Amino acid sequence: MNATTSRFLAVLSAVALLVCSCEKSDGDGSTSIVAPSSSSSSAPASATSTQATATPAKNSSAPAASSSASSTTAQNTAQNTNTSAKETTQSAATETTAASSAIAKRSLPVQPASSTTEGTSTSATDTGVPGDKVSFGSLIWSFGGIDGAGSVASGVSISGLSFGPGSLSFRYNRDMSAWGYGPGTLVYACLFVKNNNGDWVGGKFDWISSNRANRDLKNVLGGYSGWNLSNVPNPCQAAFFILDKNKQRRSNVLVSTWKR
Repeated sequence: MNATTSRFLAVLSAVALLVCSCEKSDGDGSTSIVAPSSSSSSAPASATSTQATATPAKNSSAPAASSSASSTTAQNTAQNTNTSAKETTQSAATETTAASSAIAKRSLPVQPASSTTEGTSTSATDTGVPGDKVSFGSLIWSFGGIDGAGSVASGVSISGLSFGPGSLSFRYNRDMSAWGYGPGTLVYACLFVKNNNGDWVGGKFDWISSNRANRDLKNVLGGYSGWNLSNVPNPCQAAFFILDKNKQRRSNVLVSTWKR
């Protein structure tokens, strides 16, 4: 055996001893292959870390959803409250307006029945007699020697006034019996004419009773007790009524056209 062979055998022997030494260290005679520590430990750690991370994410979303639901509920409650408050306010305002309107209506005075002639409104509130056809307050007591401006319409009611050139006629709706007078009791017959100045001038011109519903106008035309038609147009507007002797009561006032 040469020197080379001897060295080769020595190397083999050393290798064999090394292998034997390794087998003895396993204890059970089997050869085990150990994976690198970095790969075996990282996978479980990674899975654990992932689970730990995922779990808080799920848990944190629940409070957010709960908070959003609570916010929506609060908003709806506030809107419902505002709507109820507005409806209550509107209802209260409507009731207040209705109550005020009812009070105002109860407070309004009752207006008397009225009639209008030539733009003047007059009323007969004291007796239920038809209204005057001209404002009684506008009559100027110029002729006839009496003044019945303080009289009021009461009881006696007339209608249907018409004029002829020298007379007038009318109808009694209710005669002087309304004043307690008999058929022949005489009271004042009064006439007023509208002159060129637009004034109603006149006064008593004769006597009249319930027995007659007409009168001639000769006293007016003849200048009786100051009567004067010089400033009165022809035809003219003429007003007629009956005045009680006490000058406190009168009939309603009629108006018609008189052509002399």
